[in-house]
Amino acid sequence: MPEVRSIAAGEIAGLKMLEEAAAWYQRAALAPHWATMSQMIGDDRNARAQQLAAGGVEELLALLPGTQRWTSPVLHLDYPTDKDLHLRGRGITLVPSYFCVGRPVTLVDPELPPVLTYPLEVTTVRPRRDALSDLLGGTRAHILRMVQVPRSTTALADKVGASPGSVSKHTKVLRQAGLITSSRRGATMLHLTTGLGRRLLAAETSGTPC
Repeated sequence: MPEVRSIAAGEIAGLKMLEEAAAWYQRAALAPHWATMSQMIGDDRNARAQQLAAGGVEELLALLPGTQRWTSPVLHLDYPTDKDLHLRGRGITLVPSYFCVGRPVTLVDPELPPVLTYPLEVTTVRPRRDALSDLLGGTRAHILRMVQVPRSTTALADKVGASPGSVSKHTKVLRQAGLITSSRRGATMLHLTTGLGRRLLAAETSGTPC
């Protein structure tokens, strides 16, 4: 096509058409959903920051969507092709993406700064403002609200007025539902909301979709 050849050749007319097409697509496909995408990306970044604060880089990498396992110093990913990316002392930029579905991707050129784009944990749950306790039960809903900052099982037991054994059962259910993560620090088990859990709590108070 002459338009494609014009773009490939770097001609002004071709680049102008590309600019106009990109602007039209942004208005038609992205702008109506921009607020939702921005909210989800912000929630994801907050969740990763909490994981970093609670468990360091190892917990952050182990809990990335699409991660198979973290065995220091290697991060194993569910990736479309079999390949190795060696950082050689370089850092890596983590980019949450609304449009990355299922599997993370990396930049192909090994000479460029390493970037890992991973999928957001998207959910279409639309809870009512007063539905969280009905959905989870009063104690579990209370626990979910409490672990927006890392808390131990013992601390949660004191807060919700239940035994540590009972709290452990509730956190197990929340963990299996993908709403919290739990990590051991010595003899202490710390619990923290996931991105999905934070969006559920945000929807509870705002009445907006997760």
